[in-house]
Amino acid sequence: MDKNDLIKRRDALLDNVKGIVVLCFMFSSIITNASKTFSLPDWMPHTNHGAPGIPYLNFGLFDFGPVLFFFLIGLIVVQSFNRRLEREGKSAYKQFFFKNAALVGIVAVTYVFFLNTFTGTHYYWNSIIAVGFTGMLLTGVLPFCRKNKWIKLAIGVGILLVYTLLGDKLDILRANEPAGLVEGGWGACFGYLAVVLISSFIGDMISKGTIFYFIISVVLGIVAVMMNFVAKADYSSYNTTYLLTALAILNGAYFIFYLIYKYVYPKPVPLLSTLGRNLLLFLVITGFVDLLVMFALGPFQSIEQLLVLSSICAVAYLLLAIPLSKKKVIFKM
Repeated sequence: MDKNDLIKRRDALLDNVKGIVVLCFMFSSIITNASKTFSLPDWMPHTNHGAPGIPYLNFGLFDFGPVLFFFLIGLIVVQSFNRRLEREGKSAYKQFFFKNAALVGIVAVTYVFFLNTFTGTHYYWNSIIAVGFTGMLLTGVLPFCRKNKWIKLAIGVGILLVYTLLGDKLDILRANEPAGLVEGGWGACFGYLAVVLISSFIGDMISKGTIFYFIISVVLGIVAVMMNFVAKADYSSYNTTYLLTALAILNGAYFIFYLIYKYVYPKPVPLLSTLGRNLLLFLVITGFVDLLVMFALGPFQSIEQLLVLSSICAVAYLLLAIPLSKKKVIFKM
């Protein structure tokens, strides 16, 4: 199998997985924003809302969300940027930076401003803004590591080490809702940057074959287990143990998808892959669904009602994917 075939197979796998992520994120967002009148299972909600989380992990199912974004971004962003750099030259750096800056600005002006105006909160941050700000940070390290996977790993580990040493000393790294620093604030993005670089290294090792990917996955799992003896995972502070533990588990799940795709079903699932190729579009749509749920539909009285609403939204997403697929429209990140 030549290099182009390998790239196509890798991209198809990623699109399928990102499509699943779109639907999961939509479901979790609806559940989070509309389940105010009844209790969810202890293992499901964000642990910074008082839930005990999954046994032995110290964080809940929804806590995987932020790391999942950056794991997937890490698998694709550097390769995608390198292709753009070949086409556009050094101007690709400026375009990459300002595209991510625009994402921060657009979401801050629309979603966050709307939320603060109509709820009286001091909320200024969410996961999509974190994606944009982490992309801005990534622009500064790309010139040094975009060609070499080991330098990528070294920079990622180095950032994570500094993040670990300074995390407890910098209040800005903590999620502090009265001050508006929900979802980690800008400080957590330095940890996310490390996740992106390490995930990009994992992506490079995936291209080397199953054995190399398996070895890297085992090493990452061992490091995550060892970190839990140093400090417990804490979603509220976005500490290093949380980042590495979530990354190791998500990578293990992705490894299973990789095996299925490579040895059982090596084809894209049409509508699902279309959702994945347009990940950013559907994340933005989900943001507006959140607002609709909070201000027009919620709170709901039972998990069954939320499942019905989630199913309706999932069908709507898939229906929207049909014309996108036919016309081959792609909203790139």
